[in-house]
Amino acid sequence: MTELWRSSRESWIDHQGREWFRSKPRWLPERDARRFVLRGSTLVAVESADPELTWLDPAARPGFWAERVAGRVEGEATVQHELSYGVSMWRSATGARLVLITEHC
Repeated sequence: MTELWRSSRESWIDHQGREWFRSKPRWLPERDARRFVLRGSTLVAVESADPELTWLDPAARPGFWAERVAGRVEGEATVQHELSYGVSMWRSATGARLVLITEHC
């Protein structure tokens, strides 16, 4: 991954001008990531080779997680697919929380 990827940075600014700061740890394990992704109060975005993020509304998250991400989170012993995902947590200066799902080929 290069520095062009948001997930490789310590902070970045979204399309609405909000600055996001990386939370620790750097990557979330699948169980923790799923819990935050399915929480309606957390923003969720998907980062892929496309320079624009895909923002997931709460209703779309369970299906996206089940069909695309479950069993494919990097760092988990179950990953055996061409496409895998890294999941990171971010916070804005106002305290908003964002889960960034990064596609890795």
